[in-house]
Amino acid sequence: MRSEPLFCHPALEDAAYLAHLRATYEESLPDVAVVGELTPDLTIRFSDRAVATRAGILTRVYAGDYHTDSFDFQRLARRVRDAREFIWFWGQRAAIDDWLSGRCDAESCELGTVSVVDSSGEFGAGFGEICRSGSMSPVALKPFAVKRVMDFVTGALPVFHDSFHTLMLVPRTRSPGQGIRGGKSVNTIHRKYIRSRFFGFAPWYVMQGGFLECLEYREVNRSIDDVVRGMAVSAVLHFAQEEDARFARSLFAMNFPTHVDRLRFTRSENSGRAARYVMSSEANESIREFNHRSFDWVRHAEARDGAVSLPHLEAGAHKVSCTVVHLDLGDPDSVDAQQELHAQGYRLTCVRPPRAFSSSIQGGTFVGVSAQGSWAKPNPRWRIVEPHYTLRSAVDSEESNVLRHLTGLLRDWGGVA
Repeated sequence: MRSEPLFCHPALEDAAYLAHLRATYEESLPDVAVVGELTPDLTIRFSDRAVATRAGILTRVYAGDYHTDSFDFQRLARRVRDAREFIWFWGQRAAIDDWLSGRCDAESCELGTVSVVDSSGEFGAGFGEICRSGSMSPVALKPFAVKRVMDFVTGALPVFHDSFHTLMLVPRTRSPGQGIRGGKSVNTIHRKYIRSRFFGFAPWYVMQGGFLECLEYREVNRSIDDVVRGMAVSAVLHFAQEEDARFARSLFAMNFPTHVDRLRFTRSENSGRAARYVMSSEANESIREFNHRSFDWVRHAEARDGAVSLPHLEAGAHKVSCTVVHLDLGDPDSVDAQQELHAQGYRLTCVRPPRAFSSSIQGGTFVGVSAQGSWAKPNPRWRIVEPHYTLRSAVDSEESNVLRHLTGLLRDWGGVA
C-alpha cells in the first residue's frame, strides 16, 4: 500500500518545516572536504563567468536542445549583479576549486547548477522562480536542494531572503524515454524532501525532444503565515465551472487540510460582458516558439493601455508553446473571463493561494493578494508529454479529483505523446 502522497504533504508550521529541512539535510549531509557548493554571495562576484557556466552545463544536460533565456550573457550578468537572478553551483571540491581559479571553461565544468530568477513581471511582486536546473556532476542534488530552501526561509542569504516572499517552480514530471531524462527524481525531491506545495500543472514549455511537457506548479513560502493570513483575508474564490471549483478545493485540501474549510469555492454567474486582457510576459523572438506567453485579466472598471479582447489575444497563439491567462479568483467578475476562455479551449491548470505578506517597499505593512488562477491553452503544434503518475491510483478523494482534472485537460487538448 502506498504511504507517500502522490502530490504533496500537508503544509507545516514554520518551526516544524525548518526542523524537517534540517533533519533531511543532516541525513544526506555531504562530506564538505570532498564536495561543496558556490552560493550567490560568491557567484555575484563572478557574474560573467557564472552565467556562461550555467548555460554550458544546461546545454550539455539537454544535448543542445535547450531553449530558455540563458544565453544573453551580458544582460544576464547585469541581472545577477542587480540581485534579480541568483545562481548556485555544486559538485566535487576539485571542480569547485577549478571554477573559482578559472581553470575550467563553461563547456567542461563538471558541476550542477540551479537559479532563482525574479518573476515579478508575470506573477507579481515578491515571486522568484526556481529554474535553470541541471547537473553534469556525479554529486547528488538532494542535500543542496534542501539547503537552498533552508537558506531562503532562515535568511542565511539576506538578499535572497528579502527579495522574495514566494519561490515558485515548475519541475519536470515525465517518464524517461527516447534518450530523454525523466523528472521523477526531481519530483521526489520537491514532494518528499523539500515538501513544496503542489497547486496544479504548468504545460508551458517545449522541452528536450520537441515535446510540450505537462510540468507541475509548486511553491515554497518564506513563511507559511503569509498564506494563512491570506486565506483569512481573501476567503472566497469564484468559478464559472463546478469542475474547476472542485479541482481548486482539492488542491487546498491537500496542502492545507486544517484551513480549507475556512474558504468558500463558489460557482458564480457571469454577467455576459466581454473580458479584456493585457500581456504580462513573452520570451524574446529567438526562443519564443518554445516558451509560453502570459496575459493578465483586466477588471471591468479598470482602464489599461494595451488591453485586448480574446480574439486579439488568440491571434498570436501560434507563435508560442502555450498561451496562459492569469485571473483574480477573488473577484466575481473574473467568471466572465473564465466562461469565454473555457469556450475557446482554455482550462484551469493551477492556482496560486491568497497571501498577505510584509512589504519592505510599503514600510513593512502587510499587502494582501487574492487567489489567482491560470487558464492555459497549448499550441496544438506540439505533442504533450503527460506526468509519469497520470495512470496511478489515488489514495483519497482529493488526489482522485486532481487526477480526474488532469486526465480531462489532456483529453480536451488532445495530442498526447
